[in-house]
Amino acid sequence: MSSRRCSGQGTRQAQLFDLLQRDDGADIDEMVQLTGWQPHSVRAVLTGFRKRGIEVTRTKKVNGVSVYHAVAPATADVATR
Repeated sequence: MSSRRCSGQGTRQAQLFDLLQRDDGADIDEMVQLTGWQPHSVRAVLTGFRKRGIEVTRTKKVNGVSVYHAVAPATADVATR
């Protein structure tokens, strides 16, 4: 994650971003479990990440479940908002 993360370290958005950076990524159910948010709120945060320049990709597993991954450019500020 970028060095700018330190100001928001431990926030649910920062934790969500860490989850999305795993090799396996994360599905909506995992993100809901981590944050305690409703699925539509998780999707809204994913949109917010995209608006801040974070590349969020979605792929589908064979079973039809969408898996999300995120990669932040060096200038993205993930955790302070």
